[in-house]
Amino acid sequence: MRRQLAVMLGFAILPAVALAVADGVRRYGDAVDEARSAFMSDAIVEAQGARDALVRLESAVSTLSLNPEIARFGLGCDAVLESFETGWPMILRVVATDMSGLVRCASDEDARGVDMAASPSFRSFSERPAFGLGVSARGVISGREVVYAIAPLRIEGDIRGMLAMSMPVTQVRFFMGPGGDGGIARRRAVIDYNGDVLVEAAGGTRTTAWLPAPDGAGAVLDARERVFPATSRDGRSMLYATAPLIRGESWLVAAAPDDLVVERALWRTVLPISAPFMMLVIAVFVAYFALDRLVIRHLIHLARITRIYGSGKLDLRPAVGEGAPQEIASLAADLGSMAGSLAERQAALRRSAEQNRILLLEVYHRVKNSLQMIVSLLALQTRRAETDIEREALERIGGRVHSMALVHEKLYEAKDLNAVDLGALLRDIAVHVVSARALDGPGSSRLRAALDDVSETPERATPVAMFVNEAMVNAVKHGGRDAPIDLSLRRDGAGGYVVEIANAAGRPSDPSAAGGALGSRIMSGFARQLRAETSSGLMGDRYVVTLAVGAPPRGRVGAAHGPTQTAGADPARNVFPGRQDQSAAETPRQGDSVQRRS
Repeated sequence: MRRQLAVMLGFAILPAVALAVADGVRRYGDAVDEARSAFMSDAIVEAQGARDALVRLESAVSTLSLNPEIARFGLGCDAVLESFETGWPMILRVVATDMSGLVRCASDEDARGVDMAASPSFRSFSERPAFGLGVSARGVISGREVVYAIAPLRIEGDIRGMLAMSMPVTQVRFFMGPGGDGGIARRRAVIDYNGDVLVEAAGGTRTTAWLPAPDGAGAVLDARERVFPATSRDGRSMLYATAPLIRGESWLVAAAPDDLVVERALWRTVLPISAPFMMLVIAVFVAYFALDRLVIRHLIHLARITRIYGSGKLDLRPAVGEGAPQEIASLAADLGSMAGSLAERQAALRRSAEQNRILLLEVYHRVKNSLQMIVSLLALQTRRAETDIEREALERIGGRVHSMALVHEKLYEAKDLNAVDLGALLRDIAVHVVSARALDGPGSSRLRAALDDVSETPERATPVAMFVNEAMVNAVKHGGRDAPIDLSLRRDGAGGYVVEIANAAGRPSDPSAAGGALGSRIMSGFARQLRAETSSGLMGDRYVVTLAVGAPPRGRVGAAHGPTQTAGADPARNVFPGRQDQSAAETPRQGDSVQRRS
């Protein structure tokens, strides 16, 4: 239930989560654009000082190159350049050379007459006699790393020489601010129209590996400000910001790992996206444990109480805490009331069952006494019999009645009123028959019994007892003097059992041979009533009568499984095969030795 409620609650909140995610994605895109714009703005602001310095240098060299006194290398040229250098503290040197690279005039006396033909500035001027910016790692005159600006000297349109002005690179680096980890713009530099680094921010190494690869370098030398992602020359994914400083001559380039910009934008959208998920988790968590505290734990307690009731212990009453909902408390009270009612009914049923048991025991006892009285009367009548035929008939009738009395005696003595100890019953019958007809001494000395522990219902035990009584009478009568009689009872492994009576083969114990038609009919009828199989015949020097009783019909358990017959059933019902009902079969033909299951 907890899991189902959590899933339902999750589905209920899912639309809000989806909307929040969609809004977060939109916010993320906006945040990336804002971060890139901020990246460009920060780079331009931080490089503004360098831009101003370069623009002033350009303006100064361009203006000074228009002075005709300098272009003619006149007598006042040195004074003009020296005066200009004095007025511009950031300027390191100003020189004017002819077309051969020889310094004709300069702001510093040490520079006059120096040959600059091999300098980077003059070589650049020779290749491109126009305004330009450049960097020299070691100035020809100062010996320091400088940034220089050059411009042609013209007289009436003809180029007569070059004007070069230099300033320390440290000045431009100072205006560009710190590099490295100082901000999101990890690398910043000024490049020329060839893509070479003129000046890099403090901490830089003037390497070009971080610049865009050749396929993206064209985007740098653009006339407008741009922000674009590209792959650097060393293969890293970078975000670049470019802006022209001096049109056509120098550009500002700022670069940072693209993931840093994305990370900054991502952190701005984490909270809007994660808030709905946090709400979902909190709601599911609260619902889960609230349901557990208010409902589930009480239901588990009631289920445990119900299982205890199912085991028959009805004296326990459910007790729920004060925090239980009213519905749970009402259910617990109803369960307790139901258990009380069931306990009362069970007590009444036990009292009724005990009364029925006492009555049934009384019935068994009285029936046994009545049957024993009949046996006694038959015994008295036997003594008065005048012929052997009358005496034998009365003795056989007395044995049959005695067998039924033994069944009721065993029922009276048994703990279970519906179960008869078949082995003990058959032993008592056999001992009684052997003792009554012993030729010399007690009959039990001539009896050998091998009996398994088998239980049977009263209504099936009675015909088995009557069958064994008839077979034992025949075995004692025809077995011969001092011949042992074997009685066995064993299970057959299929829920049934087999009874065997064996005597010496001198004279058969077959009822058709020595018991008359009545004995044959009685034994055959008992076998049919039990739906059993009977057989008789010689086995070596013994004559064996067998009764194979199958498992009881479904719903009525006997034999090794224990009986379930209704208490109070008449065990003598359908005993005599002459009664035509559901249990008795038709009378067999005299002389049949094997009766198959009908």
